[in-house]
Amino acid sequence: MLSPEANTELSKISNDFILEKDQERKNEAENMKIEIASADHNTLMRMMRSGYDPVLRQDIIKRAHELGDDFIMEIIEKFQKSRSDVFIDSAARILATCNSDISNKIINFYDDMKSPYAQSVALVILGFKGKEKDIRWLIEKHKEMIHLYPDKQFHEGAYYALYELEYRLYSE
Repeated sequence: MLSPEANTELSKISNDFILEKDQERKNEAENMKIEIASADHNTLMRMMRSGYDPVLRQDIIKRAHELGDDFIMEIIEKFQKSRSDVFIDSAARILATCNSDISNKIINFYDDMKSPYAQSVALVILGFKGKEKDIRWLIEKHKEMIHLYPDKQFHEGAYYALYELEYRLYSE
C-alpha cells in the first residue's frame, strides 16, 4: 500500500506527465486549481457531486482537509445517504486521508446506508481509519456482503479493509 505522501507524489508525477501532452487540458486544470484553492464548503461539495478531472484529485483532497473537521463531518453526513458513485468516490478519498477519527461514526451509520456500493466503500475507508477492535466487525460485514450480494463484488470492500488494517497495524 502507498502511504499518503507517496500517493501524493505519484499523483503529481503522473499528472505532470498527462498534462504535458495536452496544453488545453493543462490550462483548464490550472484555472480549476485556482478555483479549488479558494472554494468554500458549498463549492467544493458541488465539485465532489458533479465530478472533476482526475488530475485535480489531490487539489480537491487538500482543500477539503484545509476546510477542517466541520467540512469532514458534512462529507460524512452526505456520504452515508448518497447513491452517487461520483460523490462516494470523492468522499472516500478525502475521508480515508483525513486526520479526524471517523471510524466509529462510519460503523454507527453503516447499517443505515441504502447503497451497497457505498457500504463497500465505507468498509474500504475503515481499512485506513479503523482500529484493531474493528477487525471482528469487518469480518462479519465481509460474510454479510457475500451472503446478501453473492453475484456482486461488494464484499471486497471488507476484504481490502482487512488487508489494509493488517498492513497498517502489523507490518514492521
